[in-house]
Amino acid sequence: MYLNIWLGIGNVVADPQIETSASGRRWTKFTIVCNEFYYDENGKLQQVPTFVDIVAKDHWAERLCKHVKKGQQLQVKGPLRIKFYKDDRNNGLRRKNVQVEGYQFSWDPVKNKKMTQEDAVIEGLEGITK
Repeated sequence: MYLNIWLGIGNVVADPQIETSASGRRWTKFTIVCNEFYYDENGKLQQVPTFVDIVAKDHWAERLCKHVKKGQQLQVKGPLRIKFYKDDRNNGLRRKNVQVEGYQFSWDPVKNKKMTQEDAVIEGLEGITK
């Protein structure tokens, strides 16, 4: 048995933007920052940020672009993907991009005043919106 699931909670670095492929499929790619904390040898609290690229497709892309903004905390679950590509700007140097193809997302709608009652019902959060 094999398992490839990444689960993380972080803050959105920039507002997600919706894109449309040539075939008409809607998607978005954005970044979240997940912070790890530890104490160094002097007992001082240290923070290590990890930036993770997230890809969402179809209805998730539309919802995220509508409801999630820069700085907002977001939980993401999905498989980790490594994509290889040629960097034409650097003599065809082979590069890789690590990203999460998210299939489950959650955020706190209470902090987001743009969520409508209809969206809250779809998300199973009726009675929470303002």
